[in-house]
Amino acid sequence: MSAGWVLESYATTEQALRQISRKPPPVVLMGTCLGGISVTECVWRLMSVLPDLRVIMLAVRVDVETFLESFDAGACGMLMRTTEQEQLVRAIQDAVQGYPAMCPEAVSVLMNCFLAGRKQRTAALLTVREREVVACLLAGKTDKEIVEKLHIGMGTVHAHLSNIYPKLGVHSREQAIEKFLGLTNFAKPAADTPSLKGLGP
Repeated sequence: MSAGWVLESYATTEQALRQISRKPPPVVLMGTCLGGISVTECVWRLMSVLPDLRVIMLAVRVDVETFLESFDAGACGMLMRTTEQEQLVRAIQDAVQGYPAMCPEAVSVLMNCFLAGRKQRTAALLTVREREVVACLLAGKTDKEIVEKLHIGMGTVHAHLSNIYPKLGVHSREQAIEKFLGLTNFAKPAADTPSLKGLGP
């Protein structure tokens, strides 16, 4: 994986519970098809005793039920089991720093849930392009990567962000991500909130 990292594996959820509870690592990669008690139950039990633990789910496929149950249990990310090593290392590093780690399939499920669920009113505040920018934020892309992904200029990215933040009632990209993930309740956006200036990566 990466120099200085220690990798341990467990065959069942019960074994994972015993070993991780005794010697908790900063990040756990949890397969969605382990034997024993349900994986989401395992995540919930781990989080109940290790609230700072970062758990990334490794899924064979991403469906709404698995996605919602995993994040409700306390997972901070979801990747495909076929994720390339370089992307996996980056996701682990992001998780350690407190950022969510999600593959495009998970972002797609999240956006669909967002638009279809209780947050639909918030999404309706955003234009199609602004929702595309938010999807890039959820995927962990930098401003430069958003430029390349959406084929727009850096100034346009900053302009979209300066419009998105007040609409969501947040002040940073981290808060915007948390708002979409439902991790934090922020104040309702004010109608006359001024645009934010000087936004960076």
